[in-house]
Amino acid sequence: MEKYLSILKDIDYTLQRYAESIEIIEKDYPHEELRSIDFNTRKTRISKEYNQLKSSLQQLFIKLDDEIKRLRVEQPYFDKALYLQKREIFPKYCIFGRLKVIHEMLQDNVYIPRVIQFPLQKALYSYDEEKSLIFIYQYLLRVLQISPLNKLDFLLIDTKSLGHSLNFIRPILNNKFIYKQRILTYADEIEEALKELSDYMENLLQKQLSGFSNWQDYNDKNKNNQLPLKVLVINGFPEQFSINALLYISRLVKFGAMTGINIFILIDNIEKNNNRLEKVKDIILDNSYNIENMKYFLEDELKELQFQNTLEALPQPKDIKRFLEQINKAYLKDSTIKGEIDNFWEEDKFWKQSSTEGISIPIGWDINENIINFEIGFEYSEHHTLIGGRSGSGKSNLVNVIIQNLAFFYSPDEIELFLLDYKEGVEFNSYTNPILTHASLIAINSNVSYGLSFLEYILKEKDRRSELFKESQTKDFKEYRIKTDKNLTRIIIIIDEFQTLFTTKERIRIEQIFVELLRKGRSFGIHLILSTQTLSGVDVGSISQLKSQIGNRIALAMGEDESSTFLSMSNDAAAKLKGKPEAIYNNRAGNIEGNRKVFIPYASREKMIKLLNKIAAKEVNKNIKIYNGEILPELPNQQKFISNNIRLLLGKEQNFKENYFILHFHKEYGSNLLITGKNKSEKQHILNLITLNLRANQSISNIYYINNDFDIKSDLKKSSIEIFQSEIEDKSLIIIDSIDTLTQLYPSPSYGFSRAEDEQESSIYNKFKELLENGYKRDIHFIIFVDNFKRVKTKINEITELFNYRLAFSLNSDLLIDFLELEYNTMIQSIRNNKGIFSNILISQIIEFKFFKKN
Repeated sequence: MEKYLSILKDIDYTLQRYAESIEIIEKDYPHEELRSIDFNTRKTRISKEYNQLKSSLQQLFIKLDDEIKRLRVEQPYFDKALYLQKREIFPKYCIFGRLKVIHEMLQDNVYIPRVIQFPLQKALYSYDEEKSLIFIYQYLLRVLQISPLNKLDFLLIDTKSLGHSLNFIRPILNNKFIYKQRILTYADEIEEALKELSDYMENLLQKQLSGFSNWQDYNDKNKNNQLPLKVLVINGFPEQFSINALLYISRLVKFGAMTGINIFILIDNIEKNNNRLEKVKDIILDNSYNIENMKYFLEDELKELQFQNTLEALPQPKDIKRFLEQINKAYLKDSTIKGEIDNFWEEDKFWKQSSTEGISIPIGWDINENIINFEIGFEYSEHHTLIGGRSGSGKSNLVNVIIQNLAFFYSPDEIELFLLDYKEGVEFNSYTNPILTHASLIAINSNVSYGLSFLEYILKEKDRRSELFKESQTKDFKEYRIKTDKNLTRIIIIIDEFQTLFTTKERIRIEQIFVELLRKGRSFGIHLILSTQTLSGVDVGSISQLKSQIGNRIALAMGEDESSTFLSMSNDAAAKLKGKPEAIYNNRAGNIEGNRKVFIPYASREKMIKLLNKIAAKEVNKNIKIYNGEILPELPNQQKFISNNIRLLLGKEQNFKENYFILHFHKEYGSNLLITGKNKSEKQHILNLITLNLRANQSISNIYYINNDFDIKSDLKKSSIEIFQSEIEDKSLIIIDSIDTLTQLYPSPSYGFSRAEDEQESSIYNKFKELLENGYKRDIHFIIFVDNFKRVKTKINEITELFNYRLAFSLNSDLLIDFLELEYNTMIQSIRNNKGIFSNILISQIIEFKFFKKN
């Protein structure tokens, strides 16, 4: 840009110098007094100056042509190359039409780009709609081409043609970065829109621009947090302009350029003797340029060159349509944000905040570009938060914004994060590599049992803190931190898709713990942030109980009914959101007067990795627990399987401590194990684990393995059902694989007569049943596999009551409820591979666990 202007200056100076030289020659040789010899001398000197001028201009115009080509790569001719440029910041200049260069020494028509300062330094007006609309078209196209899309707002008003004159831009008016969804034509909507824009302008002047000369100065010094450009186009002023609207437009014309508001006003005839309108018109004329006489760079500096405004050729309609479609696609792909998370990350604020009083972090901006802070734990703030939004609303991004800003502004000595993910493990896995030092727990692919055990752990931590407060004679977290000056972190628990915890048998206990933490958490520095796509499916009473204790609500785009449920009755603000990056931040328990619209920044993976590496460089030593419900525990060494009691060590429980899952065969009625599942390879693995246990068990005298499934191999010594016709020794374990087709072990139907074979089968069954009933007295226990429990249930119903222990694997929820003898109103998920559910139906015990990894 500087080079382009420098060349124009050189051309002007060269012409100026030539004019001065000719003037000197004319003085030396006045034309009317010339003799023949003087005439020739004069002619020679003029010719020399002209040739020098011609040579200099030729070189300068070659340089100018090269520079114009370079400029046109950045901002090309519309009729030759109209395409979207992806920019992070605004340019400092804009090519807006062409200038015809006028000088008597230039014989050919010379055109150069009209380069104007960007954004416009004044509003522009015109009385000529037809001619000026083409200028506006070109300006809008150029702005769309060279601006960051997520930092661009249009406000279009057309009372003269009811929107028809601006129809060329219609394809992008429904795009979310154009916040006005239609071209405005009515007085009330015009007044409202101008008021909003005027309020935005005044807010910038009083806040963000404090200490800066203008919009451009602020953006030059804040590359990562650019203020948006706003473009106001009015066709048909002053029709449909109320008294208030006239006031707003007067203010906007005076000060809008300072705040990055570019204004175009096409003025109609104003009735005479209307003093108010005449006054506003005068304000417009005094503070604006006529569109055809707008200022351009060097306009007041050049002495010789004169310029005439000319239009660039407009692109073909098909090219405009293609260009606008490019914008829509680009926006949908990667321009749905108003800023990135590192806009907030000022180096001198890294790990500088204290959590003693509470937690405060930025989560976005309001419509006036004011930063909105998320606050919990203060005496004046709420203490827990509910986040909701339908799929694709930006909920995951918001949760990441909260986590990362907490980690940036607070050190691990100030906050302690517990992250639990019930969204198939996709949300928090990113914080495991590099690891987030602030997190004491990162649980991905969590199950309900694990979540319950974690909540029990937090209750114990609450009780531990209670004892600390008693010992130090302090009443709460804040007082403890101030008086003792001891390090005690605020605990922030973030649970994604938390509603999953309320869909199982444990929901009553889980609700009790939630209520306890929600009521008393603030005093102990414990805060819950609960995130969900929907509250549907959760018991209405549970929802009411929880919501009554959660004052912070952050609602992203959702349906009208969901908005009323999530926020409060008649508060459907979330249903009016357009999607990412918009949200409603409400810290008044969802009451409508607490609504604040906030635009959430984008938390990209690149920025997250940058932050995690920065934190890792601090080398903070901390015990961090990573739990992944999908990763199987390693097989322990052989010593772990050695036992003097009849038991099976099969895996690890899915709880906070991840205890070993050990099944003890107690000396009590019904101490037998029934196993069912649909996966043969899984069944083989379970058999292998059982075999591993039995080899190391020192209390078992005999093992009987009755095999009826020849696809399953085991190195156990095989037996047959005839063992039930002989004496079974004490301390024996009998494994039956599988019972499905061993009809001799089913009770025989009685038809009033019998045969020898029937009597023999009856004898086997009776001995089998007798051992099931009383074998425990002699330490005789059964492990029986059922391949299809649903099919054989009625046939073996008489003996199923003799199995207090049930183990299920690879089953859907309906079969689980039936097999484990759960209440049918219990919600339980299907079991995935490599996981098991154990039930002791005698004491209604349910344990979810993961089998050891295969060798």
